[in-house]
Amino acid sequence: MRENEYQQVLDRIVQFRKQMGKTQVDISKDMNLSQAQVCRLESGRNRYQAETLKEFARQGMDIDYVITGEHRRAGAIEILIEQNGVTSWEEREQLMRLIVWLLQAGLDQAADEVPEEKLEYYKKELRQLGQVLDDREDTVIYKLRSIHALSQIEMSEKLEIGIKKYRKLERGETDIDIELIWNAYRKFHCSPSYLLSGHIENFNILNEIWSYLDETCRYRITQITKMGLELLKGADV
Repeated sequence: MRENEYQQVLDRIVQFRKQMGKTQVDISKDMNLSQAQVCRLESGRNRYQAETLKEFARQGMDIDYVITGEHRRAGAIEILIEQNGVTSWEEREQLMRLIVWLLQAGLDQAADEVPEEKLEYYKKELRQLGQVLDDREDTVIYKLRSIHALSQIEMSEKLEIGIKKYRKLERGETDIDIELIWNAYRKFHCSPSYLLSGHIENFNILNEIWSYLDETCRYRITQITKMGLELLKGADV
């Protein structure tokens, strides 16, 4: 991340603080930091870490906008999930497993409409995403690497960090920082809010597959998704 890019992030964080009507002293109390620490963060002398950004998110900050300068635009699959009133990450991941399975079935039906080179690519991506969704205990960095089928060295190069630091990140021995979040967004289009939450998504591929399905298939997937969520919510009662 270049210094001018990081300064733009800092400017958006300060703007958010001021919109909340809070001073550095207020933020230091919210974050359990000293005012001097907050001052060093806002001036760029220290880098923001994941926990501080998560706290900002809990207070209503649009993390995607603050870090990238762009509001995340929802595609067909995100809208499908949001329209079903999903309220927790656990529900979202369970629903995602169902959607991945349904898209695999839909892709088989739409095989004649999908270019051959893309068909195999989509099938591979769905298989990898399904495996990642089943790996509940792994770190989000490991999941991101698994989706893209990269070695640890390749992943560290993509994220522009040393291999030793990367291995610690993947094992969960150290936390992600704002620059790693930025690089993950720039190299993999991974939304900062998802990365911070400890979850991973590959909506670009899912939305592409959705675009090849006919209206009947889309309708069936939508109805089965609703039924699946009703079953999930019913199991919690």
